[in-house]
Amino acid sequence: MIIEEELKLTWTYSKHFYEKSVIDNLGEKYLETLIKLIEHCQSSESGGYTPSDFSLAELEQNQLDDILGQVDFE
Repeated sequence: MIIEEELKLTWTYSKHFYEKSVIDNLGEKYLETLIKLIEHCQSSESGGYTPSDFSLAELEQNQLDDILGQVDFE
């Protein structure tokens, strides 16, 4: 969940089925993947906008693409 503009995660697991080291490793891999995803989304080559960027407009992707195709960004 997002609390005060920060992503908060809670991991729960059964220590009867998993060793702590396995869950620690899973958490580290999760964090690494999340960081890569964030970096990709912030990169200039990641693409453009999605309907979720303009949720109040209630647009489909093709509608948004049409609108953005008419805008001169320079």
